[in-house]
Order: sequence, then C-alpha cells, then structure tokens
Amino acid sequence: MPKTVRTKLNYTAVRKQLLMLSHGFVPEIGLVLGSGLSHYAEQALTDSHSLPYSEISHFPKPTVKGHEGGRMWWGKIGERNVVVMQGRVHGYEGYTPEEIVFPVRLMIVLGAKKIILTNAVSAIKRDFTPGDLVVVKDHNGLFCQSNPLIGPNDETLGPRFPSMNNAYDQELRAHALSCLERLGHRPLTGTYLALSGPQYETPVESQFLNGLGVDMVGMSVVPETIAAVHMSARVLAVSCVTHMASGICDNTKPFSYKTPDPSHDKVMEVSKKNEKKFSDLMTLVISTLP
Repeated sequence: MPKTVRTKLNYTAVRKQLLMLSHGFVPEIGLVLGSGLSHYAEQALTDSHSLPYSEISHFPKPTVKGHEGGRMWWGKIGERNVVVMQGRVHGYEGYTPEEIVFPVRLMIVLGAKKIILTNAVSAIKRDFTPGDLVVVKDHNGLFCQSNPLIGPNDETLGPRFPSMNNAYDQELRAHALSCLERLGHRPLTGTYLALSGPQYETPVESQFLNGLGVDMVGMSVVPETIAAVHMSARVLAVSCVTHMASGICDNTKPFSYKTPDPSHDKVMEVSKKNEKKFSDLMTLVISTLP
C-alpha cells in the first residue's frame, strides 16, 4: 500500500479514536511545547484531561530529556479550546519527517486552524540574551533534513507546491509582539534556522549563519511549520533563547572560540527559569487571539 494512503487512513482512524476519548472535543488552537516548557499544559489548562502518547495509535514517543511526559492534553485557556502536545520528537532521534509532523497534522485534522509552536534556541543575533522570548518572523529550512513534503503528495492534506510566503502568520506575529509589550518584555522578532542536530553548531557554522542573516538556530519547528502551512493552518512560533551560539558573544565582544560550551542541561535550566514568563505570554496570546 502506498505510504501516503496509509498515512491518510492513520489520521482518519486516530481522529475517530481521539474524538471518542475526548467526548467530541474540537480544538481551535494546537500548541506544541518545546524543551523545558512541558509543565504549561498542567498549570494553564482548565476543564482539562490528557492521554499518554503510548495510548494513541501511530503516535511517536519522545526520547529526549525535557520532552518527558509525552502526553496529549485537551482543555481551555480562557474561552479557547486548545489541544496541547506535551513533548515533541525530532529527526535526530531517528524519526522520519512523516512521524515528526504526525502530531501537528493530527491537531489540524481534529479541528485546530491555528498552530502555536515553541522551542529552545541558540542566539546568533548578539542583541538577544538568554531568557528572551522571540517571535519567529521567517525560517531558513535549507539545512533541515526533515522536509515532510518530500515524496508523493496527499492532495487531501494540501497542494503539491504550497507557498511559504507567509508561513508565520503576520497577524498572529503582531498579536504576540503586542502581548510581549503588554507584559513588559522586549517585543523581539527574528529569523530562525533549523539544523538536524543533535550536536550543537560549531563556531564557524555560527559565523556562517550570522552572515546569512540568521538570528537564532535550533533543531525543530521547521518541519512542523511546513506541514501546518501545507494544510492551510495559520502558524505562530515563539522561541526561548537559552544560550548564545558557539562563538557568539554579546554585542560588545567580537566572534570568539572561547565561548562556553552549550549543553542540554543548560538549555533546561534557562527554560525552567523563564517558565513563568513563557506561561504568562502563552496564556495572554491564546486567550486574546484575534
């Protein structure tokens, strides 16, 4: 059986399963939680319930620290029906592009027309500092090896050649930046690039990316954005800066090979410290979405 047909049947079967388990809950918004941000679902959702990924047919299971839990949540933030993915998978874990984007495609099949993606990033732009929340304005996916559109196209999901001209919805971006200002934070926006990982970028790679106009770099988001746009969903992405990229110092210092080594523990530590800032932003963004 062709892979695209099998995928389509999987969505249909899983949608039926989840509609039964959620008593017909139809989400307006889908939210994917990035590294170190997994507690938001438990703390922010009201009238909520959840299900382990292991109980959902065909669902990929996260293996990385910071994406523990691996649960799908349903509930409300303000008056908005929201479905939340507590943990995501990545290409470097050995998952295929199709498996990486399965959760996002499923959220859209369930009814979510707006997708909010979050992640932790290394800062290339020297004006950024650890703890900043940055609204993604565009991405560079040329170096990402997990393009979910490669292969036969399933016309029931989207067109063969989707436009990425407004991949990160302009109205949603403006709304998120306004929310950052309302909360007293810098309204930062930037261009994001995804690398395959799991190794962090080298100093020379950081210097190269800086020359390309990249502001921050990570290992996720781009495949999910492509899949969501392919299905005509509106996407908002917010990144938490956890450290400066290798070789990148603040804006008072030149490029250096003596910057601290990045580590996943440091990513988790900074994400944890900024969990309330992130939580306040997500709640305000979602509850007041236009």
